[in-house]
Amino acid sequence: MTMARCWASRVLLWLAAAILSSGCGSDRAGDSNGQLSRGDSSTTTAGGSKVQLSQDEKALLDRLEAVERTGRSDDLEVEHWIGGGAPPPYSRSDQLRLLAGPGHPSMELNIQTFDPQDPAVRMVQYRAPLGADELRAVAKLVRETAVFSSRLPEEEKPAVADILRTEVTLSSDKGAKFARRTYHRAAPPALAPLVERMQQITERLKREGTKRCLDLHGKEVPCPR
Repeated sequence: MTMARCWASRVLLWLAAAILSSGCGSDRAGDSNGQLSRGDSSTTTAGGSKVQLSQDEKALLDRLEAVERTGRSDDLEVEHWIGGGAPPPYSRSDQLRLLAGPGHPSMELNIQTFDPQDPAVRMVQYRAPLGADELRAVAKLVRETAVFSSRLPEEEKPAVADILRTEVTLSSDKGAKFARRTYHRAAPPALAPLVERMQQITERLKREGTKRCLDLHGKEVPCPR
């Protein structure tokens, strides 16, 4: 996973989405709505629907279960992202990352921005330490809301460009293992407790986190006054 979703990558995603609206293409290279193709799969039943879990997904959910018990992990990232809704550079991109690993676990919020009066600033970033209780609570909500063990109608991809999307992603091994679920237009009601918790973390980071501004290439630049 990259440190932040830059504006240039969103341009590519928007173009891909435009292709999709004509009946072909995919909005994410090498990805099919979070369903991984590598590794053997097993079947789980959730809410009456059969869900295929890849070996990567199973391994990540095992790590998530350990995080819920202990409040720590040697290598796990939980990401909640809301984006799209308009063509770049005006598309939304709010990325919240909980980085649990050796050293100092942290929370990171990356908000894409574009101001014609100050075009150098393309992202505002907030960072703060990640406590064990916070990490354990989020892991518990990911499990309880059955993000990765159920399929919901909002995962059906409409043939419309620039649609608002919500994504929940687990990753480890520097992104070598990852699992993602993508919901279109709005997050499902079943995810409301998780979405609410992520919104609370987002607001706290804006109030209390260390703030910095980045340009299109990820270089730090002065923040607007």
